[in-house]
Amino acid sequence: MDLNPDELLPDELLFSSRLNGSSVKGSYSTFQFVLRLRDDVRSSLQKGEFNEEAIRANSTSIHENIHWWQHIGSNLGFLFSLAGPAFATACFDELNALVKNGLNYKSLKKFDKIYVEKYNKADIEELNFILNRQYHE
Repeated sequence: MDLNPDELLPDELLFSSRLNGSSVKGSYSTFQFVLRLRDDVRSSLQKGEFNEEAIRANSTSIHENIHWWQHIGSNLGFLFSLAGPAFATACFDELNALVKNGLNYKSLKKFDKIYVEKYNKADIEELNFILNRQYHE
């Protein structure tokens, strides 16, 4: 595999928030079960000061926490939160095979897109299984 690793930057593994540079101050992802805050909001919370900026940061944090509580506070939200781990468990063997073959890229969808564009084929069986199963569940 001679794909350029620079084409596949691990956005999800970076420590800076993916919300940076946007007008969105915070978000809650029900599928990933993750609450995200923009870096400036997070740093304002960590300062522990009491000023207008801190009040806005706390407001954003509380707002996103309410989404989190709404999600885990319902039966449907709890069941939905299990979808990601259940999917990973169902694809464990295929994920392991990809790692053993040195194809431990993140995101797999982005890797697949670049691979298909470069080689004009989708011939990685484990990757096809994972992506097809993700779209059907």
